[in-house]
Amino acid sequence: MQPAHDYTPAPEDEDPADIYAAYLVHLQRRRRGNTAYTQAARSFLQRWPQVQRWADLPLDTRLAANCSTRPFITFLMVSRRLQPGYDYLVHRKLSSLWHELTDSCLEPDLNQFIGAARELDSPNAARPPSARRSSPGC
Repeated sequence: MQPAHDYTPAPEDEDPADIYAAYLVHLQRRRRGNTAYTQAARSFLQRWPQVQRWADLPLDTRLAANCSTRPFITFLMVSRRLQPGYDYLVHRKLSSLWHELTDSCLEPDLNQFIGAARELDSPNAARPPSARRSSPGC
């Protein structure tokens, strides 16, 4: 039996241990992560075992997530476990999101978005990460 894919959309009442296990699979598949990432994920899940409740916090609190927690939040968003709100999405730089969407359940949506942007022939049309310069930071 194949293990569940780390991007499998989960029910709202998913067990935090299952979310954490999916995150570990995600980190391994991406060849990323360290003890700071895994500890941040554990701490997040201890505070918000129902991860969507994090989105109810004030924007300033959500934006204060540290560099070790943000990859976990991105994973939760890409795996459809967390919808953080437009206010968060507008204020947070999500440069790693392009990489995280590859092979996710949201990749078809990304491809549709890129195609539509290219059709508009916008000078700021969405480009894959390989065509952009990355910025330092977390």
